[in-house]
Amino acid sequence: MNLFKRLSLSQKVVWLLCLCIIITRLLLPFENVLSWDVFGYYLYLPAKFIYHDEGLHDMSWLNKIMNTYSPSSTLYQVNILADGHGVMRYPCGEALLVSPFFFIGHIWAIIFHFPADGFSAPYRFFYAIGGVVYSVIGIYYFRKILLNFFDEKLTALILVFIVAGTNLFEQTTLQNTLTHNFLFTLYSVLIYNTIMWHRDFKKASAFLIGLSIGLITITRANELVCLLIPLLWNVYDKESIKNKLQLITRQPLGILILISGIAIGLFPQLLYWKMHAGQWFYYSYDDPGVGFEFASPFIIEYLFSFRKGWFIYTPLMIFAIAGFVFLYRNNRKIFWPVTFYFIVNLYIVSSWSIWWYAGGSFSSRSLVSSYALMALPFGYFLQQFNTKWLKGIFAMLLLLNLFQTWQSSARIISNERMTSAYYFRIFGKTSVTDDDKKLLLIQRPTETIEIIPENKNFQKTTLLARDYEDETDKQRYADTLSHQGRRSMIMDSSYIFTPAFKIAYNQLTSKEYAWIRVSAWMFAAQKNRGEKLPMIVVNFVNQKGENYKYRTSGENAKVEQQGKWIKVRMDYMTPEVRNSNDELNIYLWYKGKEPVFVDDFTIEKFEE
Repeated sequence: MNLFKRLSLSQKVVWLLCLCIIITRLLLPFENVLSWDVFGYYLYLPAKFIYHDEGLHDMSWLNKIMNTYSPSSTLYQVNILADGHGVMRYPCGEALLVSPFFFIGHIWAIIFHFPADGFSAPYRFFYAIGGVVYSVIGIYYFRKILLNFFDEKLTALILVFIVAGTNLFEQTTLQNTLTHNFLFTLYSVLIYNTIMWHRDFKKASAFLIGLSIGLITITRANELVCLLIPLLWNVYDKESIKNKLQLITRQPLGILILISGIAIGLFPQLLYWKMHAGQWFYYSYDDPGVGFEFASPFIIEYLFSFRKGWFIYTPLMIFAIAGFVFLYRNNRKIFWPVTFYFIVNLYIVSSWSIWWYAGGSFSSRSLVSSYALMALPFGYFLQQFNTKWLKGIFAMLLLLNLFQTWQSSARIISNERMTSAYYFRIFGKTSVTDDDKKLLLIQRPTETIEIIPENKNFQKTTLLARDYEDETDKQRYADTLSHQGRRSMIMDSSYIFTPAFKIAYNQLTSKEYAWIRVSAWMFAAQKNRGEKLPMIVVNFVNQKGENYKYRTSGENAKVEQQGKWIKVRMDYMTPEVRNSNDELNIYLWYKGKEPVFVDDFTIEKFEE
């Protein structure tokens, strides 16, 4: 207790904040720690040190893990290459950072007879504990940054408001195994050492700047934008640009050490790609349904949308933006690096086609890593208007953040389906009704087999109806057999694919989504027994001609009844399209050899 009394005000705040984070995290469950995206970031460690298969040549152990622990509905965290082996989709930075806690969990599992498979309870527990440790380190360095610009009292206030009044609190507690928690700490180390190196040019600071940049980049590649911070630090006019350039000649060893730090940080990822993907630089985010839309970023939606807008769910950061005015007036030396970094970073994160960054988090998590820097304009705003009424507003926003963080954990606030109507309906509520949930965006199915719900009032429109009655090509169309009428289509080994029905999404519907139902009648003779029926194929094609949300009516639909017409039907909900000009494609695909007859091919659209 005497030791606590001897601490400065900001040190006491750090201790209290860290204690709150530790207690909160320990009170939370650990079952789902290694799931979804985190599963992909972590996978390097068990693959390398338990299964000795970081190149994923033997997928049997991974399939067993999927069946035992169900970390996600699909194995989207792995890219399968042409030769059949896998490559990790996510970079290895987080795995490197938590590796000490992985080894502790592994030893614990062996000693106390837990399954030493990389995913049992000890691994999950110590991974989360690792997240707590990095949170504490991050807040420690965060305070050291602030003290370079503000006094003890103001530093203490900024610490409380940024840590507890923004979604940083969620990322250091409920979601502390996501990358953003670790990135906040790496950014804090980077910024602090940038300040110190420009002050005394110590070699240790130069190395930590470089190492931080390297580790940040191999944790999330788009965070390479952090390079702007040391590059532009203290640059604010022509003379300062000249001085910055002269640093290269005046501090050659320091620059060399900094570059070496970057190289050391980047090397593990580059080596992995070279060994297992065959190239030093491998773009692993090859899902054609998502990607960067730099020509048309979603900045307005990213900031103001009730779905997950940053200003809507983290309103305290509005004052950080307003603080740029006072940052310029009071500390022009750092105004430009902070401003350029923020603008470029916002442009990048809001250009991602899934700008809400899917579920699993509250507010816009992709900016959390920047809070150690964004706290500076926020601090200058607070310094300019350091009044009781402003502190009262900030305190209310802090309480709102904590309450809404709880609402998110209780699934009252949806992580990706929010609307303005639902937001105001559940504002301040501790429970919701089924009627409330009707105001959410549509729940999109995650199952491979989709079925149009019967409890909805849909309007049906026929997009295509082919009975083949007007066809005259006798090699392709039979007039001896049909489901109804006179003719049907013949598919065999010489006619594998039918021409695709194509329609752009903006011509298909103007609504949030539409259901598509495709059906066809098929007839197979006795000699077809055991072969597969033609499959219905439905997918979207992006502007590069790549398929996404690709679904078929089923590889397992085999011919069991001969001499009878069989109806094959498939339902399909449109995805959140990457571009409104992306096309819906529908066609039949036949893998068999013997002739199969197809009739009454129909495509219908269902809209609310």
